[in-house]
Amino acid sequence: MRRAFLAMVCAVVVGCGGGGEDSPPEKCAAFFDAYCAKFAVCQTGISVAQCKALVATQNDCSQVVAVRASYDACMSDLHASPCNVFFAKTTPTVPAACQNVLLSR
Repeated sequence: MRRAFLAMVCAVVVGCGGGGEDSPPEKCAAFFDAYCAKFAVCQTGISVAQCKALVATQNDCSQVVAVRASYDACMSDLHASPCNVFFAKTTPTVPAACQNVLLSR
């Protein structure tokens, strides 16, 4: 489960585009805060803090240089995603708007 979780998280972070008021690293942190909050609600046995610790081993938000234009939709969709959709597969499934939303060096 942990390996699958990390594989999904890595699929969100890529390499160029987007903007907004917060810096890209701040938006990255906000994304993973929302992701881990959803994960902890939907998956018993892991806390938000544990999720963030796992995410931090594979993702360095200081390396995020931009976010795609779909970032705001991603965040809205992530918050609205019911647990049966979030865990429709054996790994967490982020909304389509979240795919490759964080762009890193």
